[in-house]
Amino acid sequence: SIPILLACGLIEMFSGSILGKNIETLLLAPTIMVMLPSFLEDGGAMGGILASRLSSSLHLGIMKVEKKIPKLAWKRFATMHMLGIIIFSFIGVLAHFITHFLHLPSIPLHASVLVALLGGEILLVIVNFMVYYISIESFKRGIDPDNVTIPVVTSVVDFIGAGCLLSSFLVLQATLI
Repeated sequence: SIPILLACGLIEMFSGSILGKNIETLLLAPTIMVMLPSFLEDGGAMGGILASRLSSSLHLGIMKVEKKIPKLAWKRFATMHMLGIIIFSFIGVLAHFITHFLHLPSIPLHASVLVALLGGEILLVIVNFMVYYISIESFKRGIDPDNVTIPVVTSVVDFIGAGCLLSSFLVLQATLI
């Protein structure tokens, strides 16, 4: 566990570098800065939920270790995406109104929702596959996937999630904002 936790600490440092390199963009769009903490937190939480569900399925023998991703895992992925539509849309709405309430420059409501939704759904695609393969690999090696997958996913989501949110903002900025 200690090597994994050390690696997670290093990954966390890299996520800060993504934000540092894009500070000018973030300062121009306070809505994204308001959105970022809850976006990363909920992305990590959803990865943890998926990791726990896949781990339980492996331990109970409901899901087998296979080369091809089983139907049960695909169903779990779809559930995460449906949940993500609700959560990330809400994050976009909330960030817009908080920014507006604080009298900061705000992007339009529809743009805020679309940025959060696009970034969140892209993040979930990455998280789904990452969680599945880390869970399978750790289970094959006789290591409890919960002890490996959840710390790794929550750390990596901070790194990848910041990139997904900023990328979706930059892509949509040209067309919607």
